[in-house]
Amino acid sequence: MVRLAALESRHGYRTSVEYGDGLIQPLAEAGKVDAFIVSTEDGFSPLGANRSYLAFDLGIPESMIRALADWNRIQSPRISLIGLRSQRSGSRLRGVILAAAGSSMCYE
Repeated sequence: MVRLAALESRHGYRTSVEYGDGLIQPLAEAGKVDAFIVSTEDGFSPLGANRSYLAFDLGIPESMIRALADWNRIQSPRISLIGLRSQRSGSRLRGVILAAAGSSMCYE
């Protein structure tokens, strides 16, 4: 993981924003990540590689994650962030944010 930024609130809480291009599961299970921001690109991409785990851990059907990512990439004329929070108790992740990919319609 490569650290991109450290954010601090007025109350002294700190959050690290880091970049990685591998699998999220080992990091989530080790308690090293609580949210995942991922591009909506599919196939051989971070979303494609992690979608099954995200669906399991968050308790959100894989088909729903795919449909929202496709909508954000193919149909949304605006730059959109789609936040999905965990629906499963015991989830390692609090949620996932689907961010518009560089090939998204909004960037045309």
